[in-house]
Amino acid sequence: MHKILKRICTVALGVVMMFIPITAANQLSEHIPVRAFFEGMDATVEWYHPPQQITITLNEQAITLYIGHNNAYINGNAISLAHPVEVHYSTSFMLYDDIANILAAVRAEIFGTHGSIAFNYLEYIEANLGYRLAFSAREREAAMWIMQELLYMGHDAANIRFQEFPLSEAPMWYAFLTGLNLIGDYDPVCYIPYDWRGLASAFNIRDMNAFENAEFLNYSQNVILTVPGVSERRIIVGAHYDGVNNVGISDNASGIVTLLESAQRILHLDHYYTITYIFFGAEEVGLIGAEYYIASLTQEERENIVLMINVDVIFDGSTLNYGVGYHDFENWSEGCNEVSLLIENIAESLNAAFGLELVRQRGGVYVSSDQLVFLFEGFNVLVFYAVDGFTPPGAWVEIPSPDIELTIYSAIAMLENIDDLTAIAYIGGQISALELAAISGFTEITMEMLLEEIELVEMMLEETDDDEFIAYLLWIMEILDVYFEILEHPRLGDLAAVLYYVFGVENSEITVSSSGWGYVLHTDNDNLAFITYNWPGLIERALEAYLLLLERVLTFIVM
Repeated sequence: MHKILKRICTVALGVVMMFIPITAANQLSEHIPVRAFFEGMDATVEWYHPPQQITITLNEQAITLYIGHNNAYINGNAISLAHPVEVHYSTSFMLYDDIANILAAVRAEIFGTHGSIAFNYLEYIEANLGYRLAFSAREREAAMWIMQELLYMGHDAANIRFQEFPLSEAPMWYAFLTGLNLIGDYDPVCYIPYDWRGLASAFNIRDMNAFENAEFLNYSQNVILTVPGVSERRIIVGAHYDGVNNVGISDNASGIVTLLESAQRILHLDHYYTITYIFFGAEEVGLIGAEYYIASLTQEERENIVLMINVDVIFDGSTLNYGVGYHDFENWSEGCNEVSLLIENIAESLNAAFGLELVRQRGGVYVSSDQLVFLFEGFNVLVFYAVDGFTPPGAWVEIPSPDIELTIYSAIAMLENIDDLTAIAYIGGQISALELAAISGFTEITMEMLLEEIELVEMMLEETDDDEFIAYLLWIMEILDVYFEILEHPRLGDLAAVLYYVFGVENSEITVSSSGWGYVLHTDNDNLAFITYNWPGLIERALEAYLLLLERVLTFIVM
């Protein structure tokens, strides 16, 4: 069956690549002669007059088209066409985009629905590879398993490598805690320093017992697979495989299995660009694997990157979000260009054909995950995430972010573009305050401190006429207003519940994340049973949708 699929995709994409320049302007709207295209794939094509019906038999799959109609049928199952089949001078034509959707449906008939391979991987990870703390032996075990699966599915060992990086790259608090485990001389309940407990709790770590039973190493690693294409220019597809102190099905076994299924399917698909799959280590403690990878690139390798795609947390809510764009440094906001418009068009086409319900979320490129490293280096990014109750920060000066570490990241980056000494001093002070808030989990912020800060911001707003600084102060004021609501709320002791109350989620009957994301992230809820019970069918729906979009982008885009 692999040879069948290889022939389908090779002929289909080969015809398009050879005779149609694939660009954002024409690849969705190019008309292809139906008979010539499918007969070129060794299919049987019959045209009946009347009822103006075209029947195509391709690898034992029956495709039925009707002239002037917006539906096609694959073995009797309907998919929607973006444009009716047309006839000009006795020749029938279809949009290339519609043909691509038909071929995707044929592949599904042959190999099964997208996501079926990934779901089997999920079950294995839950049973064998939970609690993948960064720099732990379990994280290393997961990396070895990923490498083995890539080899088993047929990738050349020469195209797979480990990229190791040392524990010294980790933040001080995490290196200290894992170092304690290496030494072995600590109180397993009380030894987490008070100022670090807020961060530790964000990792679902309530006491040192989480470290007592874990073996830690002085290094982590990225697992990198290169799939050569026609061009040396490349698309990077990434997902982190480390986790926190839980099973980690949504965060981020969901990303691991999406990449694994895509890597298996890409063996039988033609693609113009070289594709680099990267399973990032140590994301949870500061995007360290992604930072290390990009720092290792030469200038030529950087210039060859066309797009970075990241998959992280796709089972934490019913809305299948994606973010796409680049970071506009001049306006400090999400930028839109030819690549992002093309990907949005592809998603809309897939939604129409397969009912996928993919939703582009403005500001989605800023969700806290590995694509941020590439985004702030100037690259186009596409990120997949399905999270309820979460609004991405978008343009930093417009929407407050509940993710403090991401806020700090943006504030530091903003300093590079500001010359006003007063503004620099103020932003520097804000960074220090936010770092304290991140460490303490807000518990060190008092109402008195908050009111003084609000008064200071109001005074500075009256005194400055710098538009960029005013926008930044207004953004800070929005964040302070959120903190004010947190402090006013009577359930201050339950930070997770407070954040969700403030951001519109009032159901406190289940454990929610202290990170400001969905219901399962960084909690014990992050397992197959909880997710399938609360969102029946979500896992299958998310895997199918994101894998179809990923596959189409990898095999469709030539810029």
